[in-house]
Formats: sequence, C-alpha cells, structure tokens
Amino acid sequence: MCLLEKGIVCSSIIREYFLLNLLQNMGEMMEPKPTYEDLKNRVHVLESEISRQKYFRDINQALFKISNAVNTVADLDALFGAIHSALSHIIDTSNFYISLYDGSNDSVTFPYFVDTVDDCYPPTIEISKTESLTAEVIRTGRPILITKDQILKQREKTQEKCPAVHHRKFGLVYL
Repeated sequence: MCLLEKGIVCSSIIREYFLLNLLQNMGEMMEPKPTYEDLKNRVHVLESEISRQKYFRDINQALFKISNAVNTVADLDALFGAIHSALSHIIDTSNFYISLYDGSNDSVTFPYFVDTVDDCYPPTIEISKTESLTAEVIRTGRPILITKDQILKQREKTQEKCPAVHHRKFGLVYL
C-alpha cells in the first residue's frame, strides 16, 4: 500500500468514526419530546416537592420559635402562648390546650386552653381510669392522629363531658 492509499484509508476510517460519533450524539440530543401528560406529571412532582419543603421549613421555624421562647419568656403563661402561636402556623390551633400530668395523684390540669365553644377545662383526677384521648396519650406516651369520626366514637364511649367536637378533618393530641 502506498502512502497515498494509506492516507485515504486513514482518512476514511477517521471520517467513519467522526460520522458515527456525530450520529450517536445527535441521537442523544434528539430525545423524543415529552408529552403533555409527562409535563403535567413533572409539574405535579415539582409542586409536591415544593409543598413538602415549605412544610418542613414551617416546622423548623415553629420549633425555632418555641425553643427561643423557652429561653426568653418570663413565665409559663407567656411560654404556653408562644407555643400556641408557633404551632398555629403548621396546624389548626383554634381549639388547643396544654395539659400537665401529675403522676403522684394521677391527675391532669389544663393551665392553657383556647376553645371556640367550651370555656372551662376542669382538672381530671384518676386520669388513667378514664377513656379520654388525653389519658390514652399519657398511657401510651405517643401522639395520636385522629379523625373527627374517631373522636365522636371515643366521646360516645366515655361518660365524662368532653369538649365539643368541631367540623375539622383531623384532631391532634400531643404529649
């Protein structure tokens, strides 16, 4: 093979290699256009992620406000109000209470409450013998996420006067 022939052979190999590379890159660049449904799904996923991030940011802000209040407020009434205010940004606190459990006499008192219907939360003695949701939280040591229907069923089981149940989707009880 003469030099000229070698050059032609080399240049044709280089040309083929170049064309194959170009076609491969064009194939990667020319992905099929997403459909309307694909785009709609992507938007939904992004909106969900943004909502989730906002929710976690709001929780972090509420926790920061509560921890700041623990270190800056002068008395328990101010602390309870600060907790109520901080939580109102992440959950419905239109009916909200803080209860304190005294294990020595098995009683619960309600030093802080906000309620749209009831104006009194009397102390409960022998709380462990009741069917109240507060008693369940104390017994189990775990928070309860409960629907309105479950609250109404719980209310029917107990002989005690329970605070009114409002037309909210969920009620939360925390320890």
